[in-house]
Amino acid sequence: MPKIGARIVNALLVAAVIFSTAPAQAAQEDTSGNQLYELCSAPDSTWQSAVCEGYVLAIDDMLTAQHMLDEQKGICLPDGVTREQMKDVVTSYLRDHPDDRQKWMFVLASEGLVAAFPCKKP
Repeated sequence: MPKIGARIVNALLVAAVIFSTAPAQAAQEDTSGNQLYELCSAPDSTWQSAVCEGYVLAIDDMLTAQHMLDEQKGICLPDGVTREQMKDVVTSYLRDHPDDRQKWMFVLASEGLVAAFPCKKP
């Protein structure tokens, strides 16, 4: 399977895990930034923290693939950026934008990563 295809499949699998392990609540709340903030704010080494990290990595894969298809979009990670650092970026973005947390978690995680790791215009 091509690299981009494999990344998208991995992203979809992570998303499936997130929504199968999240507490059963209304669909809007399950996919909101509030739910993601709760997961990402959990102590390290908990299942919630692991789900957050997996979700953030899936978003990273999707945004990186988007940049590979269109250089004006997506994110460009500098060498050495860790999974924990990406999780911290998204958690900080959610903490700093509480008035937007009702939005879809994918949108908020994407906004946080794009703000932190924009691609330089050619």
